[in-house]
Amino acid sequence: MINLKRLVLTFLFFFVFINVQAETKKFNMVFVPASEKGDESDYASLILIVEKLTGFEINTIKVTDYNAAVEAMRAGRADIAWYGGKTYIKAAEIADAEAFAAGVRPGEKNANYFAYFVVKNDSKIKKF
Repeated sequence: MINLKRLVLTFLFFFVFINVQAETKKFNMVFVPASEKGDESDYASLILIVEKLTGFEINTIKVTDYNAAVEAMRAGRADIAWYGGKTYIKAAEIADAEAFAAGVRPGEKNANYFAYFVVKNDSKIKKF
């Protein structure tokens, strides 16, 4: 719950400091479904908290894959997106996306991401 609060606070700072006209109170947010049924219930808690704390209305855009999520932002149909690392890199390249918050899993202290290069034990590759 603390991590969700951190994420929500980050959203708040984002919404307070962006250049938004006063009459604009609605934002479109694209999600890639996190479950097989793939509906808004995957992110319902996050949406409700952001709406309550900001007073903004978050309209969800449901897509079926990562490419469609990036395309929604590139085409101007989405103001905000919830991307994973690889999808964010693509969105930054073609949709001018900019990361402003990162989710932190329960029990974790930060949103670090680690990648490893792996080879077989008998590989000739020992270092780069």
